[in-house]
Amino acid sequence: MKDEPRRGSAEYWDRVAPTYDGLYQSGWSRREDAEVSAILHAIWPATSTAVHLDLGAGTGLGGRLSPESNYIGLDLSQEMLRRNGGGLRVRADLNLGLPIRSESCDVVTALFASASYPFNLSDLLREVARVLKPSSGIAYISALSRWSIRRLVRGKLGRSECYHTRNESGSVTAPVVQTYSSREIRAMASAAGLMVRSVTGLGVLSGVVECDSLFSVSQVVASRLTPFAHLLEVVLDAQEDVYDPQ
Repeated sequence: MKDEPRRGSAEYWDRVAPTYDGLYQSGWSRREDAEVSAILHAIWPATSTAVHLDLGAGTGLGGRLSPESNYIGLDLSQEMLRRNGGGLRVRADLNLGLPIRSESCDVVTALFASASYPFNLSDLLREVARVLKPSSGIAYISALSRWSIRRLVRGKLGRSECYHTRNESGSVTAPVVQTYSSREIRAMASAAGLMVRSVTGLGVLSGVVECDSLFSVSQVVASRLTPFAHLLEVVLDAQEDVYDPQ
């Protein structure tokens, strides 16, 4: 059964790829980009040689929002990767593990809900812990909040849903995503050997009322009522000796 959603995801993103960047040119999207970029710059290692692994890399927004790095973009969609101007680009299914050497990455990112696309976030977090450099490695993952205003007003109470990217017409069946609470993510991160530095919310009104003049209000509410935010933004630290090659 898992093969069907995976194939659907690849088809969906291949179809969306030619117009994807154009879907995110609104003032709201750019304000979200600025929020994420500020977090990335605040947590980034103080070196221009950092190895940055970007999961669900798409057209490379994670690299563009981040400081200079040795960039590796992983994505299921070959069409997305063709439009990614980053360094090394690798087609990979995040459900099947990360094709990256252990303890080799300074930063791992999975931005703008990318952590919601794998079937099992616990497995992905264990892989993130494996590839991060012990003690110094940092991860920044973003997942759809299970109790977001967007989901509540649409009566979506189950853990999974079919999810169309912003402004997409719905011409192709959307991939299935998983939603989470901050408590669940904290528990999975701890079990994977990662330490949660922070969990913040992004966009209480995202997917509901994306009016530029309300963005600041949306963020203030998201910071105070994180479970109701559209996205959970999670910063994680690698611990020492979390990966045992045996």
